[in-house]
This record gives sequence, C-alpha cells and structure tokens, in this order.
Amino acid sequence: AWGARFNVQLDEHLAIFRYKDQPGMLGRLGTALGDAGINIASAAVGLETDAGEDAVLLVTTDRAVPADVLDAITSTQDFHEARSVSL
Repeated sequence: AWGARFNVQLDEHLAIFRYKDQPGMLGRLGTALGDAGINIASAAVGLETDAGEDAVLLVTTDRAVPADVLDAITSTQDFHEARSVSL
C-alpha cells in the first residue's frame, strides 16, 4: 500500500491511511475511529519507501469504516488518503 509493506493477519474489515510521518497521528486516528464507534482490532505502521516523509497505517476493525468517516479523517490536517476494504 503506497510503497509500504505489512505483515498482518487479514480480518473481515480493514482500512489503510497515508499521512505525514509525525508523532500523534496514530492517536488522532484512534480517536476519530472511536468517535465513530469503530474499534481497532490491530494496527501496523510502515514508512513509504519512495517519499520518505509519509507513513502508511493499516488497521483491522470490528466493522467497516464508512466513506464519510474516511472523508472526515482525510479532511483533517496531515492525513492525505484513506481506503476501506471489507473481505
């Protein structure tokens, strides 16, 4: 995902976020998902291999992350892109 590699157990619902690599971003994401009633089951962070200034976070969740929640997160400062997948 965006040049980052992850070693994670795939679950039914996952979401991937690309953001500026800086402290506090995982906490901001956890708060945003928690405010939407979505529980994070696992998380893995990787740096983009090409850009160097961004990080990619993959989370598995207890339910699908709706598009409006993804949009709300990416509309905040330093979050660039987000995708949600349900298997």
